[in-house]
Amino acid sequence: MGSTKIFVIQLRKVFKSAIYVMIGIALIILLAYFFMPQGERTITEPTVHTNEDDDALHTMYTPGTYTIELLLTNAPVNLEVEVTENEITAVRFAELSEKHKAFYPLLYSAMAHLSSEVLRTQSHEIALNSDYEFTSRILLDAIRVALDSAQVARED
Repeated sequence: MGSTKIFVIQLRKVFKSAIYVMIGIALIILLAYFFMPQGERTITEPTVHTNEDDDALHTMYTPGTYTIELLLTNAPVNLEVEVTENEITAVRFAELSEKHKAFYPLLYSAMAHLSSEVLRTQSHEIALNSDYEFTSRILLDAIRVALDSAQVARED
């Protein structure tokens, strides 16, 4: 004949287990939230305007120096893009402090590479260096914004 077994469960242990399970689920949700991509960056393709006339060297930019402020951990950095009517003449940082040099060592290397490539190709559509791809992408996006604001509006 089988004997009846009685299990005694203490309510305190049930509550502790439930709380641990809820904390575990909350941690999993938080980790998933932090490591999910926060959105895709889209870079629009430049529009090529062709003119069949002999006026092939028409004005592309409004001449001047365009400054974009990048915020790096509450420390603003100004990136300048200087253009004439038909060419990009300079891409540089404006007054980069020693604090930036210490905390962001890849900033200089990435900017040197991007500056030379943008001046060589006269475009922001360049290949990124894999050694500092993330830093280059941030700087290249700022260069693109500056060039977009420098671009002359065209009437088609």
